[in-house]
Amino acid sequence: MDAKRYEKAIVEMFFREYRPPLFWVEPSTAADHHVLGRHSEVKRQVDVAVCRGDDERPFLMVDAKRRAAKLEVNDILKRYDVQLDGR
Repeated sequence: MDAKRYEKAIVEMFFREYRPPLFWVEPSTAADHHVLGRHSEVKRQVDVAVCRGDDERPFLMVDAKRRAAKLEVNDILKRYDVQLDGR
C-alpha cells in the first residue's frame, strides 16, 4: 500500500469512529492544522484533525506513518516524552 492510500485509510477509520453531530473529522486536504515540532520548531501539517461539535480547535490530531516494523506504545511515549497517568 502506498503512502496516499494509507493516509486515506486512516482518514476513513476516523470518519467511522468519530461521527457527527458530536464530532467532525477533517483530513489534511480540507484544513490547515499544524503542530510545531518540539526540537525543529518547524510547523508540520497533520493528516487528520478531529473536533468536538462546533469547536474549531481539534482535540485529536493524527500524523499517519507507515512503518515496516511494529511499534509498541512505550516506543511512542518515549519518543514524544509522554507518560500515562492512568486516567
